[in-house]
Amino acid sequence: MGWSQISAFADILGATAVILSLIYLAYQIKDARRSFVAGAQQQLGGDFSSFMESIWSDEEVFALWYKSLNTPEKLSETEKTRFGMMMFSMFAHFSNVFELARIDNSFLERYAPVMDRMLSMPHIQGWWQRNAHGFSERSEFRRYIDEQVAEHTGKPKHEATKPT
Repeated sequence: MGWSQISAFADILGATAVILSLIYLAYQIKDARRSFVAGAQQQLGGDFSSFMESIWSDEEVFALWYKSLNTPEKLSETEKTRFGMMMFSMFAHFSNVFELARIDNSFLERYAPVMDRMLSMPHIQGWWQRNAHGFSERSEFRRYIDEQVAEHTGKPKHEATKPT
């Protein structure tokens, strides 16, 4: 075996080592992504559960939530403001869900029914129309919610998202 054959063999071994390293790296990245997604899902689930618990576990807050969703015309100015803060918290959570859906679509699949139910309510649509400016005009999340509101109201997007 000459030096050229030894050199060729060394090149093959080196290339094999690089390929194996890349395969290992790909596996590690995939595993890290899975861990991140699982952790993010757990965090989002916990955050949303805490938000909902803060509503149903406090009789006064639950009464405000129920009144806001069912008879919004009876809200005082203070109650409207408090409910608006609750909605902003909820939509901030939905915004996080939407951003994480770029990594794994299951985030959006999991929360879409809740978002859809909320956005089917005229009072929530009105809140969004008046407060969408709190979210970047260029964000995909805002466009997504605008589209959902337009679907529920049956109006073109540019009309459905005008403040009432």
